[in-house]
Amino acid sequence: MFSIIKITGARKDDDSIRVEVIDNGAGMTEEQVSSLNEKLNSAKTDGAMLIQGDKGFGIMNVNNRIRLNFGDKYGLYYVSKKDTGTRVEVTIPYLTKQGVENV
Repeated sequence: MFSIIKITGARKDDDSIRVEVIDNGAGMTEEQVSSLNEKLNSAKTDGAMLIQGDKGFGIMNVNNRIRLNFGDKYGLYYVSKKDTGTRVEVTIPYLTKQGVENV
């Protein structure tokens, strides 16, 4: 089977932009996804969320940078199913030339 990565993006009704990165890889269990999203949602935006033994510091860093710059309602969210694939949703505000909206 070929590996597929699909990237899409769209402006949402709440004046945010959602970029989705979808693959058809091994995916994660429900418990793994829940744990990852919980860490992303509860991570302190000061960068202190580095738990020894964890992997995925890069995604924590990206999530923290988005939240620091734009607020806690923005960032990364994962949806996955074992043996099916994973979707990463990246939500950022829609920016205009006048400045930032909805921050």
